[in-house]
Amino acid sequence: MNIRQAYVCSPYSADTPEKVRANVTRAVLAGLNLSRAGWFVIVPHAQGPHTATWDEAMERCRSLIQQLRPKQDVVVVLPGWERSMGALEEVALAKGQGIRVRTLAEALR
Repeated sequence: MNIRQAYVCSPYSADTPEKVRANVTRAVLAGLNLSRAGWFVIVPHAQGPHTATWDEAMERCRSLIQQLRPKQDVVVVLPGWERSMGALEEVALAKGQGIRVRTLAEALR
């Protein structure tokens, strides 16, 4: 069985709790759409604990990306990822490993 994984990459942090919730909701909804399209989805926004420091959360994200496979898996970026320090690091790590980076629309095709 050939399972394709899609790692959802987008901003988590924000200046208000409401904006953080909106970021989490957007990532989870993208994950649902990817799942419906046949991807096995990794949405770090939906994994706890949400009390982790930025460094702890990024270490978990790095570990997840390092387990992706270059010829099968993708990192899916959502709008605004370019303004997120964490997402920029995730994309650089993925590209350095030869993991494809795609927009949500590209991954859903």
